[in-house]
Order: sequence, then C-alpha cells, then structure tokens
Amino acid sequence: METKFALFLLWLLFLAAGNSNAAGKKVEGVVVDGNLVQISGALITCSGEQTVTDAFGRFEIIVKAGNEQLAVSKEGFQSAIVNTSGLAVDTVILNPATQERVRLLNQVKKAGEISEAVSFIKGSKMENLPGTNRLNQLSGRLPGLLVMQTDGQPGWENNLISVRGRSIFGTMSSEPTILLDGHEADLTQLDAYDIESITVLKDAAATAMYGLRAANGIILVNTKRGEKGKVKVSLNSQTAVSMPVKFPEMLDAASYAELYNEAAVNDGLSPVYSNAAIQAYRNGSDPVGYPNNDYFNDYFSKSSVQTRNNLNLLGGDDFALYHVSLGHTSNNGLLKTVDSENKYNTNTTYETFNIHANVDIKVNDRLTVFADIKAKKEKRTLPGAYNSSGVSGIIEDMLATPSNAYPVFLANDSLGGN
Repeated sequence: METKFALFLLWLLFLAAGNSNAAGKKVEGVVVDGNLVQISGALITCSGEQTVTDAFGRFEIIVKAGNEQLAVSKEGFQSAIVNTSGLAVDTVILNPATQERVRLLNQVKKAGEISEAVSFIKGSKMENLPGTNRLNQLSGRLPGLLVMQTDGQPGWENNLISVRGRSIFGTMSSEPTILLDGHEADLTQLDAYDIESITVLKDAAATAMYGLRAANGIILVNTKRGEKGKVKVSLNSQTAVSMPVKFPEMLDAASYAELYNEAAVNDGLSPVYSNAAIQAYRNGSDPVGYPNNDYFNDYFSKSSVQTRNNLNLLGGDDFALYHVSLGHTSNNGLLKTVDSENKYNTNTTYETFNIHANVDIKVNDRLTVFADIKAKKEKRTLPGAYNSSGVSGIIEDMLATPSNAYPVFLANDSLGGN
C-alpha cells in the first residue's frame, strides 16, 4: 500500500513538472541603447506572444519551452535576437540603425534630419519593374506624387504628373520641374539601372532655390557614379510580357444589321438589310460578300514581349572614380502585321541602345572635375496609317467602323477595304 502511494505521489510530481514546462517560464529584462539609456516602446516577440517595454525600458514575457528566442525591435534601431535558453535576460542592447542619406538640391542629409517635405526612393527598388518609362513606375511609390499613364504605345508611354495636385490652372503646365543630375532633362527612356535615387521636393522650403520654376514641385533624379574599390561588374537581363487589360467587345455583323434595320423603321424608312443578308452575316457562308469582322481580334495580338539588358561597371581609387553603363531595350507592339503585303515592319516597335559614362577626377583637395557622357540611339517603327493622333487614331477608326463594312482579306488574299 505504501509503495502504491509513493508511486502515485511520484506521478503527480512528474505531471506538475510537465505542466510547468508546457506553461513556459517568465523572462524579465531591460532594453537600452549603446549609451545604456533605457528604450521605451520596444517590441518584444516570442512564440506568438508580444509585449512592449515600459517607460524605463523594462519588460517581462512568458517563453515557452522549445521556443526560447526573443525578437527585440524598435523603429530607428537595428533589431536583435536574444537566446534565453537556461538564463534570464538581463540587458538587451539595440544599436542605432543606419540612416539613409537623401540628396536635395544643394546638399545631402540623413533621412532623420530632413525638415523639408520630401519623398525619396532608391533606384535599386525600381530596377526590376517592367516598362520603359521610369516615371510611370513611380505611381503609388512616393507620397504626394500623382502619375497617370495616358499612352501605352512602345517608346512613348506618356503620362500626366503632378505633385500634391494641380497648383496652376488654365493653359500653363502643371508638370513639376524634372532635374537629372542637377539639370533639366527628359527621363522617359532613362535606363532603370542608371538610377541611384529619386527625390520629390514638395514644399517651398525644399524648392526655394528654384523660385517660381518650382511652383509645381521638383523631381530630382540622381544617377549612379563610381565608388572607391575594386571594379564591380553586373549584368542584368529582363523579359516581360505586356497584355491589354481588356479589349472592347464590339457588336457582330448580324446584330448590327438587325439594329440598323430597327433604327431605320423607327425613322419611318425601309429596312436596309434583308433576312437573307442577316443570316449570311450570322452563319459566315460568304465572308467576302457578307463579312463579320472582329477588328480588335484581327489587328491586335493578345500580348507583346519587352526585353531589357544592361551591363554596369563601376570602381575607382583616390584619384578617380568611374561608372559605365551599357543598355539595350526592345519593346514589340501589339499590332498584327502581314509580311506579304509590306516590305517593312508596320508594328509599333521600339528599340534603343544607350550608353552612360561618368568619371570624377580629384585634382586636389579643393578641386574635383566631374565629366558625364550620355548617348542614345533609337529605332521606331509605325503603321502606314500613323498620324498625329498616333495609334489611338487607328483604334478610333476601328471603333467607328461597322463590323460588316468590308472584309479584311479578299478571295485572292489581298487586303480588303481599298
């Protein structure tokens, strides 16, 4: 009897120990910075449990067995992982995070020291975004900057840009001033791999140097320059597929003929299309005499291919820093072409080769010479019907042309509508 009672007590002790381990252990500590100043509001996370430090940097948290690492984080500081295995945490030291440096009009400041209204983005965050116009890729990425793309034609991809909305009305432009390495330039086809950073200057304190020229804000683009050290070589290649969001759904020829007859009768006129003609449109028995065209399907592909390639070299020493960038971009259009009818490409394609090189030469402690070279070669092809309204004019003609106007191809495979 005594033996059974002893075994029962032993089993209870074992069970209590197991429950204690399952419940975990309480860990206490304090979070400080490099100067041993307590940090309040630091987030402590472990196994789904969270807590924050109090006004004196102190915390306590339950740590479950098998998950004995604390994650300690605080904005402005580098995060830390603390192992609590077998020991209670006494002090956690967080080191200050490295602040990004932001280039303004006439100076470079740490992000935490900027009092002006600015937004900035590093060029590395834009390198892998598709498209050739870098300004279009800024949409939604910089507070206060509104970018609306108005054209998807390869090589153009035009847009409307405003900083904090329109500030000038009437016929005057509301576009912000765009500066590339300190001077006004066109950024539409700037190679993404050449960009170091983009800063949007939004208020008078940030744009005062430009006066009225900065009434609509300033977009400041800085390109990459050489760095001291061994030569760094990078090769980047990207392929993207571009597809329209949606093609218009046009009325078929038979439905068009029926509605045309209905409109004529409503106006007191005789029907234009006979029942036999409407049936021929519907069953496609005579595609030349009674065509039923879907122009957007006939003239546009479902997708097009874009490719971008870039070779980057940078390096330097105490005397000179250099950076060289070679880029190639190719963007095929969506139009379908008939090679047998044209001896040249009538698609809206765009191809460009560009080179950007710069060198910074330190003559002495007071004089540094900066030299930049930029060159670009473009090749564009356009449809024969291209006019001042661009491809949009062709689309407008498709929207205005009935689906039974004429066949796309005649019986001898020549183009119809001539």
